[in-house]
Amino acid sequence: HNGYLGDTFFANGVPWPVKTVGDRKYRLRFLDGANARIYRLRILSEADFIRSQQVGLGAEELAARAKPFLQIGKDSWMWSAALPRTSVVLAMANRADLIVDFGGLVADIPPEAGAQVFYLVNTMPQFDGRGPKGKLDDGGDPRVLPLPFDVPGRPLVELDRPIALIKFVVERETAEFKQAHPDATVAAGTVLMPQRERIPDEDVVAVREFIFERGKGAWQINGRFYDPTIANAAPQIGSAGKPQQRDLAEEWIPATAAVAGGTRSTSISRATNS
Repeated sequence: HNGYLGDTFFANGVPWPVKTVGDRKYRLRFLDGANARIYRLRILSEADFIRSQQVGLGAEELAARAKPFLQIGKDSWMWSAALPRTSVVLAMANRADLIVDFGGLVADIPPEAGAQVFYLVNTMPQFDGRGPKGKLDDGGDPRVLPLPFDVPGRPLVELDRPIALIKFVVERETAEFKQAHPDATVAAGTVLMPQRERIPDEDVVAVREFIFERGKGAWQINGRFYDPTIANAAPQIGSAGKPQQRDLAEEWIPATAAVAGGTRSTSISRATNS
């Protein structure tokens, strides 16, 4: 089946939770546990969220008002450096590691204004389990989504009334607490994995293409059904290869690495015995 879209959103088993945080950096890990829904996550101030619910916000205004954060990783790996972002797209089973500087978000607000509220929202329009129809776009960075998502001239579609997922209440910490508990130093461009080995293009010994499609009523890879007795690829330990995943179906593929209809995803990896 194509999955099911519900109308109640849970985080850690709680519908629309409220989280109290200090005015400092927090590392947040998000996992899309849905079986069909795709998310575009943004952070909005309370005033912008309320306004979006009252009158709606266009895609350009919504993107301009979204609060900044850092992304340091996706799925099972950490990136080589922290990247500044204002949105992140999560497909089913995708993860994202983010650094949100709540202190920076309230830096221009006087302490006497009291606690400040921000909302993590979903702005991805989706009306059935076959996936969103508009441009997904996640900054055009191939480490986030494959480049075919960033098609020039194709407008980015966002919900003009975003869906609230988590409410963050930012409370000011005392000077004594801050001195005893220094804030994290990560910033845009901070090197996270200095020891990571870069795989040179000349080390790539094989390019393997895996074509996902539907045939005879079921999913197929390279025109064949799943068979546990055969290996679709048998790389040598220590060798480097470039797997390419292509989706010929006009819908999302329920593979470990989510691939979208009509697109290609490419990566370079080195085989290990782990």
